[in-house]
Amino acid sequence: MSNEAKKCGMKGCLCTVPAGQKYCSNYCEAAHNSITLQCHCGHSDCASQKL
Repeated sequence: MSNEAKKCGMKGCLCTVPAGQKYCSNYCEAAHNSITLQCHCGHSDCASQKL
């Protein structure tokens, strides 16, 4: 199994997560079935998104 980081499981989130994790935050885990234009997880990658 790879130890490489992968993208967060929530569509629209730009964060990466360590191997063995699916979401970068509790926000993304709770909102993964929601349709959003922009992620509000609070991490710097997503906070800098421009719509």
